Formats: sequence, C-alpha cells, structure tokens
Amino acid sequence: MQKIIIKNFGGIRNSEIEVKKILVLIGEQASDKSTIAKLIYFFKILKDDLFSQIYRDKQKYLDIGSDMLSPIRQKFYKFSSPTNHLHDFEIVFYYSFEEDKSIK
Repeated sequence: MQKIIIKNFGGIRNSEIEVKKILVLIGEQASDKSTIAKLIYFFKILKDDLFSQIYRDKQKYLDIGSDMLSPIRQKFYKFSSPTNHLHDFEIVFYYSFEEDKSIK
C-alpha cells in the first residue's frame, strides 16, 4: 500500500491519503485537490528519476548533495510554487507502508 502524508503545505494542514490504483479527490474549488494530485505524481516519478540519475552518473560515487538533492529540489519547485514562505511543512510518501519505504 502506498500512502502520502502532508502537513502544513499550502492550504493543507494535516492529510493522510492511501494512494490506490484509482483515487478520486472531491472537494470545493481551491481546496488543494490539484496540490495533492501534483504531489502524488511528483513522488511516483521521483523514484524513476533517482534511478536514472544513478545510472547516468559517470563517477564511481554519488554526492548526495549535488547529484541527488539539487535535482530533486529543482524538480519540486517546478511542481509546486515556492516554499520559502511555508514554515515547517512536511511531506512523506510511502512507496510501501508495510515495509516502511518512504521519501520525506
């Protein structure tokens, strides 16, 4: 089972959503449905992006800061609006909740 937990991000104060094959988000206009959908999409493609980055890297080792975190941050900023005004937000995506495999 996959799951996303979002705290203090945009208009979302605290949300925990099971991500299933089909997920329907229903709510009023401007209730952050698109934000949730974008975050789920971001984390689902992130796993593939990370593996691609590892295989593209010509070095024998990865520098977590420059090789991994910087491209992830850049991609995150493209998906969301700037986050410097958001304090203490937290997003955790569980690729497998049972096995505690997640990205925070």
